[in-house]
Amino acid sequence: MPSDENDARILELLGGQVTAFESAVTTTAEQVRVALETQKGSGNGQPSGAGAELGLFAVGRLDVERFEALRSSPQALDDMTLSRIEDVHATLSGLSERKQSLLRVDVPSGGSVRDTVAQALADIGRAFGAARIFDLSKTSRFEAQEHGALAQAFRFERWSKAERLRAPPLLVHVDGADLYPGGLADFLDGAVKLVLVVRGAAPPAPLVRLVSPNTFVMQTTDVEELARFAAWDGTGVAALMPEGAARFVHDPSGGPHLWQRLTVTHVPEAPRAAVGGHSVAQQADALAQLGMLAARPPEPEAAPVPAGGSAAAPGAAGSPADKLAAWLLDQADLEGLG
Repeated sequence: MPSDENDARILELLGGQVTAFESAVTTTAEQVRVALETQKGSGNGQPSGAGAELGLFAVGRLDVERFEALRSSPQALDDMTLSRIEDVHATLSGLSERKQSLLRVDVPSGGSVRDTVAQALADIGRAFGAARIFDLSKTSRFEAQEHGALAQAFRFERWSKAERLRAPPLLVHVDGADLYPGGLADFLDGAVKLVLVVRGAAPPAPLVRLVSPNTFVMQTTDVEELARFAAWDGTGVAALMPEGAARFVHDPSGGPHLWQRLTVTHVPEAPRAAVGGHSVAQQADALAQLGMLAARPPEPEAAPVPAGGSAAAPGAAGSPADKLAAWLLDQADLEGLG
């Protein structure tokens, strides 16, 4: 399947999260537009009230009472503040027009996947920064030195918990030789989802180092398997790998133990050649780590039964009290008590 078709399918699978973000940007832009028109005293004989002004757009999407409060507010904003809010509206409108192109980035050959993702999230974060500027400006809390650049680039480390939960998915194209995903752990929080579309030869198990209790991690060669990743309500990273890579899923909902959460469906042969800067030893180490993480712990061996006695009761290998209770049960003559 060509790359463009893969991209379209991935974004379709992640459609709910994409739509939620796009809708939030569009809605916020409309809120800013209404506030501007309210402050400028626009009104040409048309029916009054925010609901009348917005018409069908407001139904089920916007808080009309909030707009009425803005309309009736006695506090007029100065020209500098109005100009700032106009810039906010332009930022949000521009982001809204970019739609899904905002959510797709390419790591240049030889580039850093972490730096590319950081820059893309800072660009996406401009929507959150613009919304903050709007709110701060309305309430006279805007400070140019502290807040002035929020709409130009808003780095992920400054996002709030609520903003991280509203993050859209990010689709990242990267050469396999440049796939050093360890730094991506910095962005795996809230509802952030990263999908890596890997080009060319790649190390077999690059994402194994990102496995952690509450992060969904997937390596697959089948785009349709990403439906399971998309259904996860939380943060995660997935890689659409070239044929021959390890295939595995770490699903945090699988159970309390790592071996319950991690399922490996394919382990390739041991690597024989370096891939870019990934040495054979590093690749083999990642595969070994995957095997150890997925290994099910051995079942405890049954205690030997002493001659003329009975098997020790469960817990005999525990605390001294458990051992004593087990010994008493073993020695008691319980026949005839039934």
